[in-house]
Amino acid sequence: MSNCSCVAGTDCYGSDSFRCDITRTARKSHKCHECHGLIAERQQYEVSTGLFDGDILRFKTCSVCVEIRNAFFCEGFLYGEIRHDLREHIRAMDGVISEACTANLSDEAFDVVVGMVEEVRLGIMEREGGK
Repeated sequence: MSNCSCVAGTDCYGSDSFRCDITRTARKSHKCHECHGLIAERQQYEVSTGLFDGDILRFKTCSVCVEIRNAFFCEGFLYGEIRHDLREHIRAMDGVISEACTANLSDEAFDVVVGMVEEVRLGIMEREGGK
């Protein structure tokens, strides 16, 4: 991913933090901590359990959000902020991202990112008066 810029993220959970990530297949429905979408039965998802700022916390993340996080966040991230932070990154890049950033994404994850890019570009056009 050398031609893809990382989203400026940070792990702000303190120096006493630890995290254990496990990929599971859902036996029942869950809600993704990132996109708040449904993780349906038989879909794979990530469960992250860890010590964050002195509290044991657990986060469930759908496979699409995990893909996006792995593709764009190489310098840390905050749970629950992946999509917001990526959208802000795309805004900072004036709605342009390198193809290298999306080259290894599944079709579903690619569509999410392209949707964010289109949303940002539309906002830029509206601010500039439709130019």
